[in-house]
Amino acid sequence: MEKVQNPTHECCCSCSCSQADADNSPSVWKKYLPAIISFIFLLAGLVTDFWVKPAFFSGNIRLFWYLIAYIPVGLPVIKEAFEAILQKDFFNEFTLMVVATLGAFFYWGISGGSSSDVILFCWRIVPSICSQ
Repeated sequence: MEKVQNPTHECCCSCSCSQADADNSPSVWKKYLPAIISFIFLLAGLVTDFWVKPAFFSGNIRLFWYLIAYIPVGLPVIKEAFEAILQKDFFNEFTLMVVATLGAFFYWGISGGSSSDVILFCWRIVPSICSQ
């Protein structure tokens, strides 16, 4: 194998290795954007819910706010769980997290369910970050 010299990256093969270019590509940001959005909405909701406590932040507005925090990270997990169940794989990380999120919703309320799913997303991403 011949070494290919790239000004920003040294590749060990003659393929067009673009690993260094991928570090700044939009796809990397696209991967983390759902967690960032969810975390921002969750944090703003928790601050509003437990410290600021405005009169309008109750009922449907509060539910809608935490659903916005939940959707970017929750829907892909629900989709993966549903696809796994269709393949008769009932016991996997996705179904476990859907059940855990439902339990958090019932036990801690709306904010707990959204929090558990943001934690799930971070749990899924950290190993991929460490392996790079």
